[in-house]
Amino acid sequence: MRVRVAGFVIAVVLACGAHAEAPRDALLWPYAVTSAWNRPIGANAVYSTESDPETRDMTNPAYRWGINAANGYGIVTAIATESDPLMTVTCRLWVYPKNAWAETPVGQNLPYRLHWPRGVRHPVQYRGTRKAEGRLAEAGVPAHTPTVIYDATTGYTHEFYEIAVLSDTQAFARIHFTDDPDPTRFARTMGVEAKKKVCPEQNIVTGTGHPPPDVWPGKVGPRAAGLSFLGGALRAWEINAPGTPIRHALALALSRDLLIRECPDRRDCTVWPAADTDGNMKQQKGTLKYGMLIAIPPPGKGGPDLEALGLSETALRLAVCMRDYGLYVVDQGHARVLCAESTADVKRLERVRKELNRITPFLRVVRNNRPEEPVVGGGAPLCGMMPPPPTAPRLSSGAAEPAAGR
Repeated sequence: MRVRVAGFVIAVVLACGAHAEAPRDALLWPYAVTSAWNRPIGANAVYSTESDPETRDMTNPAYRWGINAANGYGIVTAIATESDPLMTVTCRLWVYPKNAWAETPVGQNLPYRLHWPRGVRHPVQYRGTRKAEGRLAEAGVPAHTPTVIYDATTGYTHEFYEIAVLSDTQAFARIHFTDDPDPTRFARTMGVEAKKKVCPEQNIVTGTGHPPPDVWPGKVGPRAAGLSFLGGALRAWEINAPGTPIRHALALALSRDLLIRECPDRRDCTVWPAADTDGNMKQQKGTLKYGMLIAIPPPGKGGPDLEALGLSETALRLAVCMRDYGLYVVDQGHARVLCAESTADVKRLERVRKELNRITPFLRVVRNNRPEEPVVGGGAPLCGMMPPPPTAPRLSSGAAEPAAGR
């Protein structure tokens, strides 16, 4: 089956089998076959027991599910072309007590220019201009919206966190990651230097989306675990089209009550593929580490018959994904929070959110998730297939269009 989404054509496999025939568009379905996000769980996976502390935290019924989409925290993906205006993005620090933009350390606040899709504008609360204590507050309160822009003129991808689009040609961002290797263009914007040192050859959409297992700390993206925003995001083309399988692991943010307490060595609070943590770990009270893989075991290993849970069509597809691929702990959240594309069907997601509490008692930690294995835990993949190889993002027309649903 082939589905057309906002100028793209992507092959969707509806049944388990061998590799999908057609390569996949890397902006719609990102990362290499070897990426943790694309590795299916295998028949030999080992799961935590019902009495393990991590299981007790993960299944605690006091913590309900949330799904970020059109609430300002859902991911925005878009493609820019040569016909779009050039935007100058300057990295700044947003100082919350003062509600003002502040200069970043010397050498980290030089501007970067990229083509910016005309249709991508985040809500900005303009505050006017004032200067105090050397801090800049020219305009704009930043939106938290995770934003991924693929610039088709250069082939480089850009990820932004807390960005304020001030005009058609100017924006401030608190964090900017890009796979552009040319220092004369990115001028050491925040995050890029860290990424270059970790894996300078990695493309954001066709690479792995995480650092090599021997690198820590190793941010390659803005998430607390050091991972890319695209990793584990529920895409609009997956949610909005009934019957479409979700064939990648999901990103999971957890309440600080469930995340592991501060470790003497922060690295001990992570497992691969995570390569960093949140900065305020002193407030965390739980046992779950950044990078842990959470999944629903198959029936032969204590899991439920998913079709017997009375789930809707969309919720059942999501539960199958949690069984076959799992969820990686990547960030702090209000409870148990999934990240979806901002253009996903909000009414459908709200129904799904309420149904997810039915699968909570069955969630377990996968104990033998090793980076060297193409299938998590080894053995035959539960879904019966491996993902097809990625290709560079492509447009079917010259118009700048977000990658899904806009």
